[in-house]
Amino acid sequence: MNAGDTAFASFVAKLVQARPEFPIVRAFVAPDRRDALTAFECLAHELAQTAFHLPEAQVAAVKLQWWRDEIERAARGEGRHPISQALGETAQAFDARAVDALLAATLALREAGPPSDYAAQRAQAARVFAPIARLERAAFGATDDGEAASARARTVHHLLRETARTPFDDEDMRATLPLNRLARHQLSRDDLARPGAARDAAMHDQLADIAADLAAVGDAATLAARARARLDRRLVAAARRAADPLPVLWHGLARAPATTFWHAWREARRG
Repeated sequence: MNAGDTAFASFVAKLVQARPEFPIVRAFVAPDRRDALTAFECLAHELAQTAFHLPEAQVAAVKLQWWRDEIERAARGEGRHPISQALGETAQAFDARAVDALLAATLALREAGPPSDYAAQRAQAARVFAPIARLERAAFGATDDGEAASARARTVHHLLRETARTPFDDEDMRATLPLNRLARHQLSRDDLARPGAARDAAMHDQLADIAADLAAVGDAATLAARARARLDRRLVAAARRAADPLPVLWHGLARAPATTFWHAWREARRG
């Protein structure tokens, strides 16, 4: 394995840590698309991590601008990053202007206050995932409905992971639950660090909205998005049955369930 392969493998490892089901789902993708899909999912993960998890706006902006330049290079066949090199000719379909929209969404996230309600929270996240879905469509093709469905699946999965982060809510980062949820259950953001019936109830309300959104992920989404949404639906259903949903979420998000192969196979058969 050369240095480039080793570097790319580190990005794949980061992806699999966040998306443990991906290696199983990948096996059901057409063989001639598997490597490019893996590289794209690594890119999508890096872009989303930059948008959501770098607290300083200037640092996030600089990194996204670098990615914009790199995507332009990759579209000319001159990419230098291990992910770009792994994408190969697939990257030549990219339009770097999608990263402009991603950068604008990232800066807007940091300028916006905590979301007032779930719809506002979803809209903030959707602005990040819409340009990622645009890049995905350029690389692999999709209808308008397919692009929208894949963006929704990514958005809702992100909100599910944010819900699992509730006890670690930090004033310096985005709120994990919207303000109306906190007000209804008489919670402050500091209260979210402590177990209790009010926190559990607020999380159950959040999971109910997430479940409704997952049910709306359409058949036009990509295989990977449909498989992830199917797994998320089962996880959310299990978490909603638990008095304290957090242990269920943590366990379910940290590993691929034994049923992953079955769900991926079913989605692959659906086309």
